[in-house]
Amino acid sequence: IATAEAKMNEYQKKFDSDLIQMKENQRSGPSHEKLTQTMLDIMERRFKNINEHLIHLYKLKLRFFVKAPTVKN
Repeated sequence: IATAEAKMNEYQKKFDSDLIQMKENQRSGPSHEKLTQTMLDIMERRFKNINEHLIHLYKLKLRFFVKAPTVKN
């Protein structure tokens, strides 16, 4: 369980840093490389949706590993 938590935190930090970098590129990059505000909003909602689903799956996985050792065949 600790390994899964460490991996989740590692991936979350990587995602956060990449998102910050993307936002910085959108602010300071050349205008022909910038995304429209609508596209940025769509991406932001999509990232949030994916993040919520991954958190749900992570919690489901943790519940399984907590209960699995007590299940007898």
